[in-house]
Amino acid sequence: MNRKYAFFDMHPVVSLIYFLCVIVSGMFFRNIVLELISLISAFVYITTIFDRGRVIKTALFCGAVIVLMALTNPLFSHNGVTPLFYMNSMAVTLESVYYGVSSGIMLSAVLVWCAVFSDGFDFEKISYIFGRAFGNISVVISVALRLIKLIRVRSRDLAMVDSANGRTRLKDMLNRFSAIMGWSFEQGIELSHSMKARGYGRGRRSFYNRFRFGASDAAVLTAVVILSGATIWMYAVGDFGFAIYPKVWINITDRTYLGFILYSVLVLIPTAVEIRDSILWKYYRSGI
Repeated sequence: MNRKYAFFDMHPVVSLIYFLCVIVSGMFFRNIVLELISLISAFVYITTIFDRGRVIKTALFCGAVIVLMALTNPLFSHNGVTPLFYMNSMAVTLESVYYGVSSGIMLSAVLVWCAVFSDGFDFEKISYIFGRAFGNISVVISVALRLIKLIRVRSRDLAMVDSANGRTRLKDMLNRFSAIMGWSFEQGIELSHSMKARGYGRGRRSFYNRFRFGASDAAVLTAVVILSGATIWMYAVGDFGFAIYPKVWINITDRTYLGFILYSVLVLIPTAVEIRDSILWKYYRSGI
């Protein structure tokens, strides 16, 4: 069992449904409070599975995205009723800056959740879910995800070699890019030959999987469905009403704070699973 990804040790259907709910809701729930809850919860989760250096890099990247969106959105959108200053006779409004910040938070949260999903949802899980119905598609997706990770590792290694040798010019970067592309094509050809040699695509294949749907999987899946359904219903009836143009407005009803709590519980489920697994792991080790 992988101690870093206890949530992904659960049944693949549970983790897939969960991340689909979190990512899709993060993209379409346009409410600054929900966006902040999603982003903060994502960072709380990655502190339990990523090393400190990667968490810091992710935080810096998300901060840069938010600042960039906040600075660039007023250049293209001049809506709003609260002008801050005028640039070339065009008003830079507080609402346009606010919209850029909101969009940056939303984009950062979705990117962090996608990064977690791509790290934990491996080839075995993709093949288990999509292998029988969409065998060729699942192989293409899993191979592409693996190749992206390999390209990232190879590009980092080549960059370190070039930096040590003092090759930092644009021409050197283009040569490095060409080498990485050539290597990726070779990897694809070798992989296709290897699959052909193993008889892939000839006749019916048997399937083996190690996944079993247990009581804990059923409990987590039930919680995800109930919490997601409740927050979607509350968003649909206007309990999370939020608007920026022409003026910032947020709707607060009797159920709004309850909805914030339910959504917080939803996005903190993986963190709770990781903490519970860590406590059990230490408990069992102490009994040895």
